[in-house]
Amino acid sequence: MLASTQALPGTASVSWKRELRENERAVRDWAFSLNADEHADLAQPETNPLGGELAKMADLERQALGETPKAKLKTSVAIERGPIGKAVKKANGYKCQICMAQGANPLSFLKKNGIPYVEAHHVTPVSELQIGSLAASNIMTLCANHHKQMHYGDVSVEICENTFEVQLDGESLTLKRHSFL
Repeated sequence: MLASTQALPGTASVSWKRELRENERAVRDWAFSLNADEHADLAQPETNPLGGELAKMADLERQALGETPKAKLKTSVAIERGPIGKAVKKANGYKCQICMAQGANPLSFLKKNGIPYVEAHHVTPVSELQIGSLAASNIMTLCANHHKQMHYGDVSVEICENTFEVQLDGESLTLKRHSFL
C-alpha cells in the first residue's frame, strides 16, 4: 500500500503517506474491506510479531480517546522523610554519585529555580522503619535513571563504614557515605 502511494503523481503521495502514518490501522481496514476480486493488487498486511498485542494497544487507545480522566479518592499513609535529603543533595553538589563513579556527567537538568535535579535514595528503605534509616549516612544522591535502577534493577549495595559498595551491571563502584557529625 505504501509503495502504491509513492506512485501517485506530483505531491499526492505526501498526504497519503501522512494519512497512512497517522491512521495506518483504519486505512488498512478500509483498504482490505474493498472487494478483493476488484482489488487483487492490494497486498495483505505484513505479519507483525506483536500481532495481538498491537491490536490490544489499539483498542486501549480507541477507548482512551473517548474517555475523560476520572478522579478517585485515595487514602494512604506516608512516611515523613525530613529535611536531611535536601542537605545531602546540597553537600553532594546535586550530583549523581553513580554517574560520578562511572566517569559520566553527574549533573541532570536544571530545575526552574536553577538547581540541578537529583534524587535522594535511602539505602536502607525508610519503609522498614529502622532506626537510622533517615540519617545522612543512609542516603546517596542519584539521577532519576539510577534511582529507578536501584529500586528495580539487579543491584546490590553493601554498607561499609565510610562508603557504599555498589554492584551495578557487573561493575563495582565505591560511593562516599555522608555524615554531618
